[in-house]
Amino acid sequence: MNKKGWVGFLVFFLFIAVMVAVWLFYKGYIFPPVTDDNGNQTILDNETDICPQCQDFPDIDKVAYYFDNQTYKGLNVFIDNSDKFIYCAFTKLEDRTYASQFLALKNTDKDVKIHFGVDETMKDCEISCVPKLESQYNYLLGEGVPVSYSRLNFNFCVNEKAIYLFSLSPGDINKNDYGLIIFNPQLKLIYQDYFEDISD
Repeated sequence: MNKKGWVGFLVFFLFIAVMVAVWLFYKGYIFPPVTDDNGNQTILDNETDICPQCQDFPDIDKVAYYFDNQTYKGLNVFIDNSDKFIYCAFTKLEDRTYASQFLALKNTDKDVKIHFGVDETMKDCEISCVPKLESQYNYLLGEGVPVSYSRLNFNFCVNEKAIYLFSLSPGDINKNDYGLIIFNPQLKLIYQDYFEDISD
């Protein structure tokens, strides 16, 4: 058999192998779907569940919800589901509506602490940092909400149930808000300790 014959045979063999693999996958013989005891399909424990319509936290661990919208829905859901405390670190916070939401939580005896990124929040830090006029730092400080600032290059919130990592601060003019709510007790403690470290 010449060289062209071998190449043709190899291509034909690979084509048959791919067709057989596709048929086996379709029939569920390879990579079958995960099922529960009743034979219903379910997701694996470590899979990310995508649920942009969810309004409340589920009663299970290790599930993340991804939000992509123009309404800061992820942050709203996180705030609404903070029953005991909420600590948030913003590179900047210039939206009075959200500052007022944090104040309202504090006034219902919830533990609320807000941390600001110095670069986006303060000016004239050569001598003494002065909050920018558009920042909500002075407003929250004046209303008795514990506030602090330091170098910060990402946004996150933590409460008694989860962590919320997000891309935009409320009031940004960008079109999309990307956020991930993670239900993991060990990771939550790490972020809670990190917040305490940067806010001291």
